[in-house]
Amino acid sequence: MAIPADGTPDITAHAADAASPEDATPIDDIPVDVMPEDAAPSTIEPAPVITATPTRKATGPRFLQRTRTMPVHAARARWQWVAVGALAALLCVQVVLADRARLATQAGWRPVVMVLCGVFRCDVPTWHEPGAFTMLSRDVRPVIGQAGTLQVQATFRNE
Repeated sequence: MAIPADGTPDITAHAADAASPEDATPIDDIPVDVMPEDAAPSTIEPAPVITATPTRKATGPRFLQRTRTMPVHAARARWQWVAVGALAALLCVQVVLADRARLATQAGWRPVVMVLCGVFRCDVPTWHEPGAFTMLSRDVRPVIGQAGTLQVQATFRNE
């Protein structure tokens, strides 16, 4: 085990490199003549023993493994889906309100836009459908006494 310059031991050693607990010699069994002269038997601390724990062999990335790191609570998952649905509905309402001028010109969307603008107090453009006008009669005559002037009279039906 390497000791860095600051004096703290490096405990990131691999489990295979560490000695087993049976191989460790108790400090009381070390002969006094082998001990360093400045170290007393009471001040020597044994090195931490890292033992290998049996683990399942990982065959791929951790996110692909079947075990979950956190339990999923069904109630929390249900409320999350409810929140996602509510946010999606709110997004749809915002899109309809933002595009209300174009959607109000279509007969299928106009009632939806009218209801939403009634709730959110926005204005709806007036209904324009030039194809719904039918000309029933027309009359074009010159105006007497005014040269180059015509009088037009027309009758329309708005369907």
